Amino acid sequence: MKGFLRNRLVVLAALAGLVVGGVSTWLFLDPREDDPNPIAIAEPAETDSDADSAVFAEARDAWRSRPATEQPRGELSVLHAGRAGDRDVVILLDDTGLGAVYERRADGAGEILWVEQFGRPRDTTPPVDPWRTEVRSLVVGDGAWIGASGEHPRLDAAVLAGDEVRWERVTAENGIVPRVPAVGPDACGAKVIAEQRRDAVRFHLFRTRQSGVGTNVGRLTPLDASGRTPADDRPVSSLDDVGAAELRLVSQLACAESAEYSRPIPLLFAIVELWRGTLPGGRDASVLAVSGGRDTVLVDTGDETSVIPTGHPVRRDTVVWWFDEDERLVAVGTPEVARIDVALSDGRRVTRPGRFAAVELGELSVSKAAPRVGAVNADGLPVTVLPR
Repeated sequence: MKGFLRNRLVVLAALAGLVVGGVSTWLFLDPREDDPNPIAIAEPAETDSDADSAVFAEARDAWRSRPATEQPRGELSVLHAGRAGDRDVVILLDDTGLGAVYERRADGAGEILWVEQFGRPRDTTPPVDPWRTEVRSLVVGDGAWIGASGEHPRLDAAVLAGDEVRWERVTAENGIVPRVPAVGPDACGAKVIAEQRRDAVRFHLFRTRQSGVGTNVGRLTPLDASGRTPADDRPVSSLDDVGAAELRLVSQLACAESAEYSRPIPLLFAIVELWRGTLPGGRDASVLAVSGGRDTVLVDTGDETSVIPTGHPVRRDTVVWWFDEDERLVAVGTPEVARIDVALSDGRRVTRPGRFAAVELGELSVSKAAPRVGAVNADGLPVTVLPR
């Protein structure tokens, strides 16, 4: 920390060295008496001893100049500060959990790259949590900040070429990976870094102009070539367990434009592919069950994604239904589904054998109001239907 306590910030608050709940906190103030945004460096913030402490004040002042809805409120915590190549990077968090990424280039020019809610409001009761966030990776220009576990973790970026995955070794300098290649042309510009841990893989998922999702994944289960769940459904313990099919599941999650997946998912137990096929309009589509802190079903129609909250892990014998852009009722099921039944608002019923049904409501001159969807498995027993 010594490199941060030099030259330009002239006032060190009397609270320096204050210990709250075992966490040492230093407060830096500028010469103005009533600074609305003092800067706190609270361990275990990641910092580079060679960084110039003046960059903190620059970052704060640049953040203050943003539009009113993006300006910081209260004390600022330094989540990361360090030099990567020819630039300084500072990641700040305010009292409300709003965060900002600041970059100062070699020519001395600096800017806030983006502002986004990625932390929790400051807890006023001890013990103080200096992180206040579950984020472990963030977009920094063309690169990324990786809050990796371990001093020298192995980091590999995924590149999908056809049916092959190429893992490119990347190196973090003071916690910053300068450039992260995109997964591939069909993955919305998403980027994936795998952090190899002792017996598991943590995936850092990045979207354009958004913060990344750092998450542990227990299982990645794509359907096999015949559309069924593979028998060897094993946990992900190394990159050898991640092929093209598994990587597509991860990149689909990274590409999902929904509030449910724009926040960190620190514990993601499984991504299971429930159905994959072609919709009546000709688009390839898939349905994924995402099991973690927020259990959901992700419907990816190739044109857009939608999310169905479930509140519980999805069972294997499940049907998911929705209305497409042409007002068809589309219902798809897992391999265990043997028949789908749809009761329309005018009393008529449509039955389809197998695990797929598309009902043309316009041709039947029936409204979208209150359809009832049911399904059974091969034994004639009812299966779970989402949404209810």
